[in-house]
Amino acid sequence: FALLNVFQVALYTFLGRRFVSQKSSIESTAKLARYMFFLPLMGTAVVAALGGLIGMVTKQTSWFEEWQVMMVGNGLAILVLLPALLTWFAVDTPRTNDSIASTSQTALIVTGLTAALLIAAALVPAFHAEVLRILLSIVLVWSAIQGGIKAASAGVVTAATAGICITFSGLGPYSIPLRQNGIWDLQLDLAGLAVLTFFVAAVVHERQKLSSRL
Repeated sequence: FALLNVFQVALYTFLGRRFVSQKSSIESTAKLARYMFFLPLMGTAVVAALGGLIGMVTKQTSWFEEWQVMMVGNGLAILVLLPALLTWFAVDTPRTNDSIASTSQTALIVTGLTAALLIAAALVPAFHAEVLRILLSIVLVWSAIQGGIKAASAGVVTAATAGICITFSGLGPYSIPLRQNGIWDLQLDLAGLAVLTFFVAAVVHERQKLSSRL
């Protein structure tokens, strides 16, 4: 499995550089679509297939069950964490200090709101997953519109980290006592929120670039 992780990093690096962006930028819908296909989907499917084979040989587990767990878990990690790393550490085009401050402020606000929502979901017994999903989507889409993909990625990472922490602590609407497939449902909802948020941010970025050209 350790060797598989090394292969995974090498594979994602190759796919990202070859098919997504040489400059580690995914701020357009075309690049984001290529990123979704080659990394969280295709790349993770290959890694999960190899992981399933290793698990079947070494642990005598079902290949499909092992593949399913790795596909969802690794796919979600790549989908949530990698855009944040790429966008926050990529070399951007020159921007004004006001633009940088606005993005940072929006990222800080969305991080606080997202954490507050998940803490409330953990503390309030009657907080339903559907309500949490709607509120998170509103906050994350707002961050995508106001602060672009950088602010959106900060909100998505916060939602994923806090959501997984409270769920494994037995709290919140996705906890095992409330939902038999709570972890699975949480991962699917987080993936859906991430895709929605990133595509909104990419579309807004493209419209802003088009407006500045006009």
